[in-house]
Amino acid sequence: MPDIRVLTTPAEFNRLPDLEVAVWGLPARDVVSGNIVRAITLNGGVAHGAYNGDLMIGMSLALPAFRSRKRLLWSHMAGVLPEYQGQGIGFALKQAQRTWALNHGYGEMRWTFDPLQRGNAHFNLHLLGCYAETYYVDFYGKMEDAINVSAPTDRLEAVWKLKDERVTQLAAGNLPAEFRSEITTIILRNLDSVPASALPDDVLGEADLFIEILRRARELTHTQMIEWRLALRDALQLAFASGYRIIDLVERNDQVYYRLERQSGYLLYVLECSDGSLYTGIALDLNRRIAQHNSGKGAAYTRSRRPVRLLAAWSYPSKSAALKAESTFKTQSRTQKLKLVASSEHWNGGQRLTDR
Repeated sequence: MPDIRVLTTPAEFNRLPDLEVAVWGLPARDVVSGNIVRAITLNGGVAHGAYNGDLMIGMSLALPAFRSRKRLLWSHMAGVLPEYQGQGIGFALKQAQRTWALNHGYGEMRWTFDPLQRGNAHFNLHLLGCYAETYYVDFYGKMEDAINVSAPTDRLEAVWKLKDERVTQLAAGNLPAEFRSEITTIILRNLDSVPASALPDDVLGEADLFIEILRRARELTHTQMIEWRLALRDALQLAFASGYRIIDLVERNDQVYYRLERQSGYLLYVLECSDGSLYTGIALDLNRRIAQHNSGKGAAYTRSRRPVRLLAAWSYPSKSAALKAESTFKTQSRTQKLKLVASSEHWNGGQRLTDR
């Protein structure tokens, strides 16, 4: 295995742009310069290099980020020279990132990947233990690298919970569990390289859904690529909006499927603080979240305004729907908020759960 090192010097940082070009075929304008890498590592991020002797054959770059008030590490790039791919070097780089992240107080990492690329999906979902529930349309806009020329740069967001049991077991080298159940409820199929929507009636309440993708998407013509991109976009956006997330990539014979699992509904909740002010948030487990607020571990705002009490809560089918409702709720005046709390009605697509 290669030697994985944390990069610390300008000379090391300045070797990265050439590697980016070799791995992804990036034009000069799109590479991350050594100066930017230095700034990132000076401010809570990290760059790793994989070496074969003195030759840097792989790299990764991650920067600190916040999502919904939560601190996480965003992996911007991770790649290995083509002639060294398929040897476990990418896995070693990600595990080095994970170890560094845990040692520096991060519990979660995220990054994006192309949902059409089976190899990336297999690596992120099946080998690392990530999940995905967010779809970005044309995330980077027009790109002119060797992979994305003239195609929408749609991306899935990988979520890597660094302390989860599955992630920990995979990191230790334990083989991932294979899905052996029957594959049913397929909402997108591959029929002779043509995407065919196959959404049966009343399936969006099923525990699992499956979406078939191509094993070798890079062999598609440009027209086929666009057709698959749009079909996969529609299927995944529908599933995510209905409360599903991708939890694995299942390969059976020569067929490849995203496995999606229905999640418990997210709750939008409204609290009254000890000073009479209102606080709004979202949660999966409402009782646990309120206990966190009252113990001083819920949010900086409520920490000095304890105790808090629940005024109302609404249930939504997905995290994105709950976040959208929360954002809209926060735009209301205090009078409007209290009127909504007192009404006991469903609101913004959510079902009312708790009376005042």
